[in-house]
Amino acid sequence: RRTPPGNHHYVATDDAGDLLGVGVESWAIEVDRDDGTTELVGGPSGVELWDVTDPANPERRSTIEPPASPDPTLGGVWTTAHNFDFRDDRLYTSWYRGGVKRHDVSDPTDPVELAWWRDPERASFWTAQYAYPFADEGVFVASSRGVDDASPALYTFPDHAGDQRDPPTLGAEPTTEPLVNTPTPTPSPSGNETAAPASETESSTSATDAPGFGLGVGAAALGVAGWLVRRHERRD
Repeated sequence: RRTPPGNHHYVATDDAGDLLGVGVESWAIEVDRDDGTTELVGGPSGVELWDVTDPANPERRSTIEPPASPDPTLGGVWTTAHNFDFRDDRLYTSWYRGGVKRHDVSDPTDPVELAWWRDPERASFWTAQYAYPFADEGVFVASSRGVDDASPALYTFPDHAGDQRDPPTLGAEPTTEPLVNTPTPTPSPSGNETAAPASETESSTSATDAPGFGLGVGAAALGVAGWLVRRHERRD
């Protein structure tokens, strides 16, 4: 189904197996009104958090809403949920051109957004994953399939809270009212972005406030590869 409730595209549990995330994909469709005008029905969907401590009686605790889209149709700007990853009490999510996010889900009834990074003109994120082999460095990675002439890339992000410097917008808001709750608000292979330093403590903001984060982002060749070289040199 294209409109909400959409399709349950991706599911995963936390390390303990007690918290289940369900990523829902959906879009809007244009329908005709009786007066001859059209309206958009539906919109992007988010990530549902379910308590599955008792598998026979799962309980939904909350839903992390998607970024709003200026054109939430299938042919427009996708900001619906895609693949994600749990690590301890952190959740790493991807939202196509809506970017990548990092949440504190220690209280599943009240997930707190710690970081949000997006570049909707160049990046459409497919997944966000905690980087297990690089755990001592504290990073997570996200893959982008690219946008238009922008090439696919792998981005690396420090695994802490922060704010993106001069975050881009996703464009004008839809002129029609979607039927789902979408909050007001997605790395370049150049690797030369200037990012604001993140705070040393995990200061955070509400998930519905949807701030950005500036985490010193890099793409695959200048990010992961460069990190591996530096790590190898330090060990040598």
